[in-house]
Formats: sequence, C-alpha cells, structure tokens
Amino acid sequence: MKKYLTVLMLSLLLIASACSSGQTNSDPWALNLSAGMGGQNGSPDIQEYTYNMDLSHREKTIMKNVSVSLMLNDSFKNRIIEHDNKTDIIIGDLSPDTSYFLKGKLVLDTSGLTKQQIVDLGPVINGIAVTWTQDGKELKQSKTLR
Repeated sequence: MKKYLTVLMLSLLLIASACSSGQTNSDPWALNLSAGMGGQNGSPDIQEYTYNMDLSHREKTIMKNVSVSLMLNDSFKNRIIEHDNKTDIIIGDLSPDTSYFLKGKLVLDTSGLTKQQIVDLGPVINGIAVTWTQDGKELKQSKTLR
C-alpha cells in the first residue's frame, strides 16, 4: 500500500511539474518542459529527476553559438548527488524555425524529507538561460517556467 501511495504522489508531482513558459509574439524562443521524479531503486531517500525539454527557435534568421544553462531551484542545488553533465549545453547554430530537444537526469538526496516537503520545495528546474549571437551581437534571454 505504501508503494502505491508513493507512486501516486510522484505521479501527481510529475503532472504538477509539467510546464510551459510564457511567451510573446516578439519572443524568439519557445520552451516546453516535461519532467518526473521517482525513488531510485525503490529508495525514498534518493530521487531520480528526469526532464525532456524542447527549445524552439522561431526567428527567420540563423542563431549562432547557441548555448543553454539550466536555472536550478536553490532548494535542490545542494541536494544533487549525480547529474549527466547537461546543466550547461552548447547547441551551436540553429536554422530558422527549428527546435532542439534536451533530455537529462539529476539524482537528488532527499533523505530527511517527506513527499510533501519535496513537493513544497517547488520545481527542480525554474527555467533556462539562452545565449546566442545574432547579427554580430551576443544576446542572452532567461526563460522562466510557470
């Protein structure tokens, strides 16, 4: 029964953390994120957080030297015990109207926390910072998730 409650709570967390960023028509980037968290090897003290992110470039020009940095929630930063080195990603050049798919995993130490306390910490990823070169100028934009 306890295992089913854990699966139910983590499923609710997954649904709650599926986010889309707010964007305007002048915004060159669109971002969609889906994520989930669950106990690693059945342990409630070690949680595996996986994410899938789709970053779309909506301009009609080539974006050069594109890179993305994850904006992690401060409450989780010190709890990361393993990551797949995908918190700073160099994409390179993106052609007009294209997307880039990011997929990653973080392993978190949640010992001493209840499921509700983990949920109350908020999302693991708050957004991303995108840096690129356009018309010879280096530009940077943060995309927060709501």
